[in-house]
Amino acid sequence: MTQASLVSANLRHADLKTAILRRTRCVLADLRGARLVETDLRDADFTEADLREANLRKADAGGAVFRRADLRLADLRGSDLRTADLLHARLTGALASEHTRWPTGF
Repeated sequence: MTQASLVSANLRHADLKTAILRRTRCVLADLRGARLVETDLRDADFTEADLREANLRKADAGGAVFRRADLRLADLRGSDLRTADLLHARLTGALASEHTRWPTGF
């Protein structure tokens, strides 16, 4: 689904394990409880998306935009978020591990 437009899409509980969502627009998408394990999210746009309780374990989110996204209770263990835009993202209760890579100074 590279470069797909999923704006305002309802993907609640979708199983997208190992999917390639590179440069995909998921603005305002409902991804609550979605399974995005080992997914390629590089340069994707999740502005204001609802990712509550989503499983993003080991996802590659380099350059992804999560501005004002709701990541409460999301599983971010082992995810690469080093170059992700997390401005005003809600991360309360999100799971992280020593393998989660955060932006510098985050």
